[in-house]
Amino acid sequence: MHDNYLCSAEPTVADLFCYADVAFAEICAFDLNRWTNIRGWGDKVTSLKGFKAPFELLAMENAEFSQSCRSIDFIGKMVNVTPS
Repeated sequence: MHDNYLCSAEPTVADLFCYADVAFAEICAFDLNRWTNIRGWGDKVTSLKGFKAPFELLAMENAEFSQSCRSIDFIGKMVNVTPS
């Protein structure tokens, strides 16, 4: 890392873009605490003025997940998928 952020001492779009992966990992209950550099960097990103987590910005923020979910098949049309 370059001091505090990924590309420089100041936050860039790279930090915001890459934080989406961290947010997704957290939603999936993936424990990132064993990687202290990632945890520290993520804490810096989330403390930026005006920061909103990626999923807070989506209209479906409070949507509930059911046993069925939607997925896009290889030709791009929506299909129903039921997890096993």
